[in-house]
Amino acid sequence: VILVLLISVLAIDRFVFDPAREEGFRAAGHEDSQGRYPMDGAADSLAVLPFVSMSTDPEHEFFADGMTEELLNILARVPKLRVTARTSSFFFKGKDMPVTQIADTLNVRHILEGSVRRSGGKIRITAQLIDARSDRHLWSETYDREVEDIFAVQDEVAGAIVESLKGSLEGLELNPVSRAHSLAAYEAYRTGRLRWWRRGSAELHEAIRLFEQAIESDPGFAPAYAALADTWMLLVMYGDMHIMTGSELAEPMIDKALELDPECAEAYAARGLSRLIVGRNEEAEIALRQAIALDADYIPAYVWISSVLANLGRTPEQGAVLQKAIAMDPLNEVLTVNYAGNLQSRGDNEGAIQSIESMIRLQSDHAGLLSAYSEVKLKSGDLVGAWEIARQAYQYAPEN
Repeated sequence: VILVLLISVLAIDRFVFDPAREEGFRAAGHEDSQGRYPMDGAADSLAVLPFVSMSTDPEHEFFADGMTEELLNILARVPKLRVTARTSSFFFKGKDMPVTQIADTLNVRHILEGSVRRSGGKIRITAQLIDARSDRHLWSETYDREVEDIFAVQDEVAGAIVESLKGSLEGLELNPVSRAHSLAAYEAYRTGRLRWWRRGSAELHEAIRLFEQAIESDPGFAPAYAALADTWMLLVMYGDMHIMTGSELAEPMIDKALELDPECAEAYAARGLSRLIVGRNEEAEIALRQAIALDADYIPAYVWISSVLANLGRTPEQGAVLQKAIAMDPLNEVLTVNYAGNLQSRGDNEGAIQSIESMIRLQSDHAGLLSAYSEVKLKSGDLVGAWEIARQAYQYAPEN
């Protein structure tokens, strides 16, 4: 029974094995019938592109990515501002594309981009806000600070963005965010989450080490305990840890996180994942809905609750949840592939095929996507097409 449950959950999260998940996929070609809610480049839409590290040190690149994620999280909590989620933003990491094309791909009006240079204990952060419709710079600034001032700089940048947009949007205000009290804890946690997004056994074990390091530096930082919990449960999903061992490790961390911060969305999401994996779907749903209520932009909670709803046979509701998540994170291939599966389970084979094909057109050599495409074709009755696509997937990843 446990094996069946794990296979069911893993089907939702399977594409995170591939490092290309860090890249994401453009949602071009998806129409409303495919679950897309286009923003039409509305004035309240913003994407935060990965800040460029001006150093060759890989650790400094993690610092720059962490800066991007923190700014994204701060701005996502601004009421009336729609911020593209992480996977879609990080699609453009390392890509040389015009800002107008990026905005068109993401269907947003504004782009925040920048760079980070770190040397010893000093940092230089350059940021600029662009109106992609007119290709006009609305704001730009350079900050020369000590590394210890990173939190203040993040708040300054986010505050400047809000002030710049107030002319066209009313009621924009920054909300407080939960942060570690030490730079060491902040860096360990942010780097751990970057590893966590990459998935795979080695990356997840490294993430655990970093989350433990964050807790050692700041024992009062609730998200680090939640991160430990959901990482252990992911290792259970991938077969690297026994389900009982994972649960015994995760549950005390979830309790500790909620003791420190009763409104920690990550902790409720971790509890939902833990309950999902052991087949307690009703409890999982309650926890995951609480996570979404506390942080409506936390994409993992949508991924996991969609699995819960599928297990409960509530496929129309699962489709609605996936649609909402896709609207926030349009380049997330995990969401799109699982929405295709949802469409097919409701008898819409054509919609499922179109959803997958729009992704394949963007990355035709992605073995994971090709494998999903083959499965959709097979279930639609196209055995010859399924075989040909499966053969292509095998050519790209014969070790899989």
